[in-house]
Amino acid sequence: MNWIEARISFDSHQPGLMAEAIAQVFHDLGLKGVVIDDPRLPQEIDWCDKPVPRPKRPAVSGYFSEKGNMEQLRKALEEKLKQLAAELGFFYKLQYRSVNENDWAGNWKKFFKPTLIGRRLVVKPSWYAFEPRPDQLVVEIDPGMAFGTGLHASTSLSMVLLEKHLRPGSSLLDVGCGSGILMVTAARLGARLVWGTDNDPLAVEVAAGNMRLNRIDPRMFRVLQTDLVKGVKRSFTAVAANILAPVILKLIPQLEGVLQTGGIFFCSGIITNQSDEIALALEKNGFKLTDRIRDSEWVAMAARLG
Repeated sequence: MNWIEARISFDSHQPGLMAEAIAQVFHDLGLKGVVIDDPRLPQEIDWCDKPVPRPKRPAVSGYFSEKGNMEQLRKALEEKLKQLAAELGFFYKLQYRSVNENDWAGNWKKFFKPTLIGRRLVVKPSWYAFEPRPDQLVVEIDPGMAFGTGLHASTSLSMVLLEKHLRPGSSLLDVGCGSGILMVTAARLGARLVWGTDNDPLAVEVAAGNMRLNRIDPRMFRVLQTDLVKGVKRSFTAVAANILAPVILKLIPQLEGVLQTGGIFFCSGIITNQSDEIALALEKNGFKLTDRIRDSEWVAMAARLG
């Protein structure tokens, strides 16, 4: 299958805010697999292999299938970008290219290497041979065409919070699960039950596949195609959401039915200047903020209900 990559490179004195705004445009259009290039992020000291090259300019890329209504999507994307640039005052360049799924997979294999996150979590691509230390927990991921490696700062921050606060025996719901990387992480950290939701049927397939790839007992997990928590009929001791800040604001009032009193909510995908708004929304809905961590302009939070 061929996919169309829409890549928007831009110049702005607030690149994190612009990246979030452009990602929201992709989200509104239903384009999946958003990839954010941020040249300001520190280049990791690669303890395994050659580091991924640092991007030269900030950019956001989204992917859509050539089988879809491309002309309509392109027109809508271009109109929304013009409106956004006029409102926020930034310059951008939009480029399209056709990407073959096999070529895409081959390119990921050049750069996606085992990566240490937090104290003992290692994200490892399915095709890479790696021998962990006895204390390390391996999260094996096959990203699939519509998803990146899961190593963006927002995902790494989520994993760090899970490692710090998720207790063995917990139950976790991952809202907007994507590739399922947080679901696998929770299982590796000792969660007894892990569910995920996503409105994209491809995400449901990829997340379930990654759980099987990590040999998670099928009785321990379930992945639902739904919007946020619609149709989730049980409650959990923890909920995670690595999604856009406007979607988190929409989600927070819906958590009461799926998160147990005393349970913890992990949220990420938040730009620094949006974090106070998220914190206020949490407080208004009965949460107490227990942790807030940051990587460049990205913020992740943990808050307890009640």
